[in-house]
Amino acid sequence: RRHSMSGGAQASLNTAQRAAVEHGTGPLLVIAGAGSGKTRVLTTRIARLIESEQVLPRQILAVTFTNKAAGEMRERVARSLGADPAGMWIGTFHGIGARLLRMHATLVGRTPEYTIYDEDDTLAVVKRLMERRRISHKEFVPKEILREISSAKNAMVEVAEYESLARTPLSKAAASIYADLEPALRGANAVSLDR
Repeated sequence: RRHSMSGGAQASLNTAQRAAVEHGTGPLLVIAGAGSGKTRVLTTRIARLIESEQVLPRQILAVTFTNKAAGEMRERVARSLGADPAGMWIGTFHGIGARLLRMHATLVGRTPEYTIYDEDDTLAVVKRLMERRRISHKEFVPKEILREISSAKNAMVEVAEYESLARTPLSKAAASIYADLEPALRGANAVSLDR
Protein backbone atom coordinates (compact mmCIF):
# COMPACT_ATOMS: atom_id res chain seq x y z
CA ARG A 1 0.00 0.00 0.00
CA ARG A 2 1.41 3.37 -1.00
CA HIS A 3 0.21 6.81 0.00
CA SER A 4 -0.59 8.93 -3.05
CA MET A 5 1.85 11.70 -2.07
CA SER A 6 4.73 9.25 -1.69
CA GLY A 7 3.89 7.61 -4.99
CA GLY A 8 3.76 11.00 -6.70
CA ALA A 9 6.99 12.11 -5.06
CA GLN A 10 8.68 8.88 -6.12
CA ALA A 11 7.61 9.39 -9.73
CA SER A 12 9.69 12.59 -9.89
CA LEU A 13 12.87 10.84 -8.72
CA ASN A 14 15.68 9.64 -10.95
CA THR A 15 16.84 6.00 -10.85
CA ALA A 16 19.48 6.45 -8.12
CA GLN A 17 17.13 8.55 -5.99
CA ARG A 18 14.32 6.01 -6.33
CA ALA A 19 16.73 3.22 -5.32
CA ALA A 20 17.56 5.11 -2.13
CA VAL A 21 13.88 5.75 -1.35
CA GLU A 22 12.97 2.10 -1.93
CA HIS A 23 16.04 0.67 -0.13
CA GLY A 24 15.07 -2.37 1.93
CA THR A 25 15.56 -2.80 5.64
CA GLY A 26 18.58 -1.54 7.53
CA PRO A 27 20.51 1.68 7.60
CA LEU A 28 20.97 3.89 4.57
CA LEU A 29 23.61 6.57 4.02
CA VAL A 30 22.93 9.11 1.28
CA ILE A 31 25.89 11.18 0.11
CA ALA A 32 25.42 13.64 -2.74
CA GLY A 33 26.36 17.16 -3.73
CA ALA A 34 24.45 20.37 -3.11
CA GLY A 35 21.24 20.72 -5.07
CA SER A 36 21.11 17.03 -5.98
CA GLY A 37 17.81 16.31 -4.22
CA LYS A 38 19.09 14.70 -1.00
CA THR A 39 16.38 16.29 1.13
CA ARG A 40 13.64 15.14 -1.25
CA VAL A 41 15.07 11.62 -1.30
CA LEU A 42 15.35 11.39 2.47
CA THR A 43 11.95 12.90 3.22
CA THR A 44 10.27 10.67 0.64
CA ARG A 45 12.03 7.64 2.13
CA ILE A 46 11.00 8.60 5.68
CA ALA A 47 7.38 9.09 4.62
CA ARG A 48 7.44 5.72 2.81
CA LEU A 49 8.87 3.97 5.87
CA ILE A 50 6.13 5.40 8.09
CA GLU A 51 3.28 4.82 5.62
CA SER A 52 4.20 1.60 3.87
CA GLU A 53 6.52 -0.17 6.27
CA GLN A 54 4.70 0.79 9.50
CA VAL A 55 7.92 2.16 11.01
CA LEU A 56 7.13 4.35 14.00
CA PRO A 57 8.43 7.94 13.73
CA ARG A 58 10.29 7.50 17.05
CA GLN A 59 12.30 4.68 15.40
CA ILE A 60 13.71 6.99 12.72
CA LEU A 61 16.97 8.90 13.09
CA ALA A 62 17.80 11.49 10.43
CA VAL A 63 20.97 13.54 10.94
CA THR A 64 21.61 16.68 8.91
CA PHE A 65 24.26 19.40 8.97
CA THR A 66 22.11 22.41 9.85
CA ASN A 67 19.10 23.21 12.00
CA LYS A 68 17.50 24.78 8.93
CA ALA A 69 17.80 21.52 6.97
CA ALA A 70 16.41 19.53 9.91
CA GLY A 71 13.40 21.85 10.16
CA GLU A 72 12.83 21.64 6.43
CA MET A 73 12.98 17.86 6.49
CA ARG A 74 10.52 17.63 9.38
CA GLU A 75 8.17 20.02 7.58
CA ARG A 76 8.34 18.05 4.31
CA VAL A 77 7.71 14.74 6.07
CA ALA A 78 4.74 16.27 7.91
CA ARG A 79 3.35 17.56 4.60
CA SER A 80 3.76 14.13 3.00
CA LEU A 81 2.06 12.38 5.90
CA GLY A 82 -0.57 15.03 6.53
CA ALA A 83 0.53 15.11 10.20
CA ASP A 84 3.58 15.91 12.30
CA PRO A 85 5.81 12.83 12.72
CA ALA A 86 5.80 13.13 16.53
CA GLY A 87 8.79 11.55 18.19
CA MET A 88 10.92 11.38 15.04
CA TRP A 89 14.62 11.89 15.71
CA ILE A 90 15.73 14.53 13.22
CA GLY A 91 18.39 17.15 13.78
CA THR A 92 22.05 18.01 13.63
CA PHE A 93 24.73 15.81 15.15
CA HIS A 94 25.02 18.23 18.08
CA GLY A 95 21.25 18.58 18.45
CA ILE A 96 20.71 14.82 18.57
CA GLY A 97 23.60 14.50 21.05
CA ALA A 98 22.10 17.20 23.27
CA ARG A 99 18.70 15.50 23.15
CA LEU A 100 20.20 12.17 24.21
CA LEU A 101 22.22 13.84 26.95
CA ARG A 102 19.13 15.62 28.30
CA MET A 103 17.30 12.29 28.43
CA HIS A 104 20.15 10.66 30.37
CA ALA A 105 21.77 13.64 32.11
CA THR A 106 21.84 11.96 35.51
CA LEU A 107 24.24 9.31 34.14
CA VAL A 108 26.88 12.03 33.74
CA GLY A 109 26.10 13.93 36.94
CA ARG A 110 23.90 16.61 35.38
CA THR A 111 20.25 17.53 35.43
CA PRO A 112 18.24 17.72 32.19
CA GLU A 113 18.41 21.53 32.46
CA TYR A 114 22.20 21.54 31.97
CA THR A 115 23.93 24.32 30.04
CA ILE A 116 26.17 23.73 27.03
CA TYR A 117 29.32 25.82 27.31
CA ASP A 118 30.88 27.05 24.11
CA GLU A 119 34.64 27.63 23.81
CA ASP A 120 34.44 31.09 25.41
CA ASP A 121 32.47 29.78 28.39
CA THR A 122 34.88 26.87 28.86
CA LEU A 123 37.86 29.21 28.49
CA ALA A 124 36.46 31.37 31.31
CA VAL A 125 36.30 28.27 33.54
CA VAL A 126 39.89 27.35 32.59
CA LYS A 127 41.05 30.87 33.50
CA ARG A 128 39.35 30.63 36.92
CA LEU A 129 40.90 27.21 37.54
CA MET A 130 44.31 28.53 36.54
CA GLU A 131 43.94 31.40 39.01
CA ARG A 132 42.84 28.99 41.74
CA ARG A 133 45.96 26.85 41.10
CA ARG A 134 48.13 29.95 40.76
CA ILE A 135 49.14 29.08 37.22
CA SER A 136 50.28 32.26 35.50
CA HIS A 137 48.33 33.42 32.44
CA LYS A 138 51.57 34.99 31.25
CA GLU A 139 53.54 31.78 31.48
CA PHE A 140 50.75 29.61 30.01
CA VAL A 141 48.15 31.08 27.69
CA PRO A 142 44.70 29.83 28.79
CA LYS A 143 43.77 29.04 25.16
CA GLU A 144 46.82 26.77 24.90
CA ILE A 145 45.82 24.98 28.11
CA LEU A 146 42.28 24.52 26.75
CA ARG A 147 43.65 23.33 23.39
CA GLU A 148 45.75 20.68 25.19
CA ILE A 149 42.73 19.49 27.17
CA SER A 150 40.51 19.53 24.09
CA SER A 151 43.04 17.47 22.13
CA ALA A 152 43.23 14.94 24.96
CA LYS A 153 39.43 14.68 25.21
CA ASN A 154 39.03 14.28 21.46
CA ALA A 155 41.68 11.54 21.51
CA MET A 156 39.75 9.94 24.40
CA VAL A 157 42.72 10.32 26.75
CA GLU A 158 41.33 10.43 30.27
CA VAL A 159 42.74 12.64 33.04
CA ALA A 160 44.84 9.96 34.78
CA GLU A 161 46.46 8.85 31.51
CA TYR A 162 47.11 12.45 30.46
CA GLU A 163 48.70 13.18 33.85
CA SER A 164 50.99 10.16 33.51
CA LEU A 165 52.06 11.24 30.01
CA ALA A 166 52.61 14.93 30.86
CA ARG A 167 56.31 15.79 30.42
CA THR A 168 56.49 19.41 29.30
CA PRO A 169 55.68 22.36 31.57
CA LEU A 170 52.62 23.12 29.37
CA SER A 171 51.27 19.56 29.52
CA LYS A 172 51.87 19.41 33.29
CA ALA A 173 49.94 22.67 33.77
CA ALA A 174 47.19 21.41 31.45
CA ALA A 175 47.01 18.12 33.38
CA SER A 176 46.18 19.89 36.64
CA ILE A 177 43.49 22.00 34.96
CA TYR A 178 42.14 18.95 33.11
CA ALA A 179 41.72 17.20 36.47
CA ASP A 180 39.74 20.18 37.79
CA LEU A 181 37.65 20.89 34.70
CA GLU A 182 35.05 18.09 34.86
CA PRO A 183 34.22 18.70 38.55
CA ALA A 184 33.90 22.43 37.81
CA LEU A 185 31.56 21.78 34.87
CA ARG A 186 29.53 19.29 36.91
CA GLY A 187 29.26 21.84 39.73
CA ALA A 188 27.87 24.37 37.25
CA ASN A 189 25.51 21.74 35.71
CA ALA A 190 27.27 22.35 32.41
CA VAL A 191 28.95 20.41 29.62
CA SER A 192 31.50 21.63 27.12
CA LEU A 193 31.27 21.08 23.39
CA ASP A 194 34.26 18.72 23.61
CA ARG A 195 32.36 16.29 25.84
